[in-house]
Amino acid sequence: MKCSELSRLEKLEGLKIVAGEKGLGREIRWIYFADTLESVQSICSPENWIDGNELYVLTHSGILNDVDTVVQLMRSANDAKAAGFVIDEAYIKPEYRECADRLGMPLFELPHSIRSIDLSQIVCTAIIEEKNAETSIEKLFIQLLHSEELNEETAVGSADVYGIRLDQEFRIALFETVDFDGFLKRRGISDRSRITQVMKQYLRKVRESFESACGQKIMAVTENNSIIVLLPTKELSADRITGIIHRFKTENVLYSDISFNVSLGCEYSSVGSIRRSYSEARRIRRLTKIIGNDDGVLFFDDAGLYMLIFSSDNTDYMRSYMRKMLGKLMDYDSGSNTELTKTLETYIECNGSGTDTAEKLFIHRNTMHYRLEKIEQLTGYDLNSYETLSNLVMAFKIKKYFEQ
Repeated sequence: MKCSELSRLEKLEGLKIVAGEKGLGREIRWIYFADTLESVQSICSPENWIDGNELYVLTHSGILNDVDTVVQLMRSANDAKAAGFVIDEAYIKPEYRECADRLGMPLFELPHSIRSIDLSQIVCTAIIEEKNAETSIEKLFIQLLHSEELNEETAVGSADVYGIRLDQEFRIALFETVDFDGFLKRRGISDRSRITQVMKQYLRKVRESFESACGQKIMAVTENNSIIVLLPTKELSADRITGIIHRFKTENVLYSDISFNVSLGCEYSSVGSIRRSYSEARRIRRLTKIIGNDDGVLFFDDAGLYMLIFSSDNTDYMRSYMRKMLGKLMDYDSGSNTELTKTLETYIECNGSGTDTAEKLFIHRNTMHYRLEKIEQLTGYDLNSYETLSNLVMAFKIKKYFEQ
């Protein structure tokens, strides 16, 4: 449930947003009554008491009249990713409004006509119902991804109950975490429930990004530290999907040290083809770093020749080809502490421009020309040959593939 939905709940019509409107899209996971002694004493470390996305409720006059304490509590709660604040209408102060606006954290005014116990019961019931619906949708989606025997008509009807259309064209998008184990180690996260919570936070962000763009509910689920999304392609063209993913990566950063590569299957119109699109997305997921765009996004349709090569099970041949094309340079670099392999790769990335290569490597143009001559001398390659450069491009792609 989002903060924007609070006042639309039955019997909560009197709950009014008074500041922090920019944060109305924040998710509410549960309610936390912050009038207790431990919450005041732990202002600087609210993570000891909340997990994130809680809606703080403050009604105690002894706390609410202490402006400095409440402002500090709001700041620390925001740092701990709280959803927002609900404060008794008699104690809404200008300082609280200013703080909420500055943080972009919703601040609601609780009228005396709504009892705290009723607020808790109504909101928690709505959250539970929403979670039950999400669980049912995720179970159906998992069946669509993995089951060969699911009845198409039944699946369409089941999805329709939750406002999701399956009678349209779609494709699968697979968001795969990059070095997720490293992220967990850096953050000191080992508890399975905490890991699940992190992935769920990102799942909601991904889902919201696409739902707001296409104007309809979509299916999404986490699996093996990845996020799988079913995208309607009539509203979401390939270019639009790429743009949404770029904005998601740059604007919805929950943690600065976690990132995703995104692989997408082909577009299909039958429910039975969801598994095929998912299979395609999985097959190219290791290629996103190699031939994906700057955001690590790759469509199966664009994999082309690379898909034929990298889908091969004959990795020995791939390694042999790489060594044949690059082995002499790699061995020379290893024994002489030089960077000829990197120089050649950069030269190819710069479309054979010695000037651009020198600038990118921060070396003098004379040094650049010397290195190119040395490369041709060691390998016997003619770097003006289109065929040679094409073979080298493939060799470097294979090198990146094995370095992952």
